[in-house]
Amino acid sequence: MKTIAHILIVIGLLGCGQGESKLNDQTHSQDSALHKTEIVRHSTDDLVPTLNLPEGFRLDTIQTNDTARNLSIFISIPVSGIKLLDKVVFDEIEKQKDDFTRSLDEMIKEDKGILSSINSGFQAEPVSVYKDSKVTSILYIISYYHGGAAHPMTMYYSFNFDSKTQKRISFSDYFIVKNSADTAFMTDLITEAVGREGVFVSGLKDIDFNIEQDTISFNFDDYEIASYAEGIMQGRIQRQMLKDKVKITYR
Repeated sequence: MKTIAHILIVIGLLGCGQGESKLNDQTHSQDSALHKTEIVRHSTDDLVPTLNLPEGFRLDTIQTNDTARNLSIFISIPVSGIKLLDKVVFDEIEKQKDDFTRSLDEMIKEDKGILSSINSGFQAEPVSVYKDSKVTSILYIISYYHGGAAHPMTMYYSFNFDSKTQKRISFSDYFIVKNSADTAFMTDLITEAVGREGVFVSGLKDIDFNIEQDTISFNFDDYEIASYAEGIMQGRIQRQMLKDKVKITYR
């Protein structure tokens, strides 16, 4: 499971930025019929699109200004009313925030000038919330920035649950990948869906994914499969195209 602490180690404490969005509570239809089979390419122009919430969900927000650390925090949590599910999401986002705060404290110890530079920031917002009779899927964009760092860092973070048991679903719980041919089929399809020249998906290990009404999105952070300049990326594929690679329980 990826964490901010892990990414900080990999890329050397580069930090992340903040964006603003409007989040609207709207009900959308569930279990809709699938009509298209083509690959859907996601536009990255708007990193945090308007959010549609399934029936029964509400959005809670936490906004604080930590003056001691010169740190702004903004967190949104989609609350379902299912205690186990809501606790997993809240606890994990809190962990991400705490990991960032600890890394910021270490940097402040080394350089007090951070406290007088541009504000540090941590922001976590859901960008997709989907629920049907089989799965509940929530996708976050988490952004963080250490004051004085070269640039912000941004990552996707998904939560996928079995709607009946509320158990969290991993990649291997949801998909059928038995051999190298299955891996090649999926990586080729995801690469095509990402649709960036010179960008290739070479493996499925630890890949982040979320489920949407008609699509499955495979999500890539800053630096994960391309340079920072490419930004965060998604390869969104119609669910029908991956039907044979999804376990029967979740088809």
